[in-house]
Amino acid sequence: MKNLILIVILMFNAVLLFANEEHEPFFNKYLWFSIINFSIFIGLLYYFLKKPIIDFFKSRRETLSKEMEDSDKMLKDAEAELEKYNKAIKELDEKIDEIKEIAKKTTEREQQNIIASSEEYSAKIKEEAEKIASQEVEKAIYLLREEISRLSIESAETSLKSKMDKKLNEKLITGLIDKIEVN
Repeated sequence: MKNLILIVILMFNAVLLFANEEHEPFFNKYLWFSIINFSIFIGLLYYFLKKPIIDFFKSRRETLSKEMEDSDKMLKDAEAELEKYNKAIKELDEKIDEIKEIAKKTTEREQQNIIASSEEYSAKIKEEAEKIASQEVEKAIYLLREEISRLSIESAETSLKSKMDKKLNEKLITGLIDKIEVN
């Protein structure tokens, strides 16, 4: 710091020396007065401002170092939070995969249940259809038998009517009466 001030003073003096119009710098009393006046001014500035400037830069250094420590701490905290969120995202991804797997298994189970239910329902429908068909066949057989019986009776009646006369009718009635009396 002292070297810097000394260099500034020398440079200023050199500038003042060469800025003189008379080119006789060592004999110009105003020039020497200005140099002495400026040197006193610089000395007073140095004396009065040395401690405040040093204190300012010291406090500035402390402030900057504290801010850097705070920013490092904030960076570490942010990295910790980021790691926490990345871990939470990873856990969520695992949960999502687990839920997808459960949904897939549940879907497969439901699909199998639906297929089993439809097969059971199909078997019941088939069984019912077979029962209905057998009932319809039995009903048709019964109706055919009735029709055959009816036709047979009609045919027998017709045949008997054509063959029956009064004598045969009396003979049948007496035979029937005899049978009834025997029993």
